[in-house]
Amino acid sequence: MANYSIGFHEWISLHYFINCLSSFKIMIQEILVYITLAVAIGFLVKKFFWKKKPKKGNKSCGDDCGCH
Repeated sequence: MANYSIGFHEWISLHYFINCLSSFKIMIQEILVYITLAVAIGFLVKKFFWKKKPKKGNKSCGDDCGCH
């Protein structure tokens, strides 16, 4: 009977370790999802709501500005 109780406790410990490891993987996945979401929202805000600053020294000189 003593051998079964030791084996059972080891099984419980192993199960607890696997459960904690699984929770850690889920936590890492959630962090990666939030980072990806933040980057995607940042990209969309920059693309659609940020005003482009005109470059200095870029005067309107028509199609041929002599830069070729």
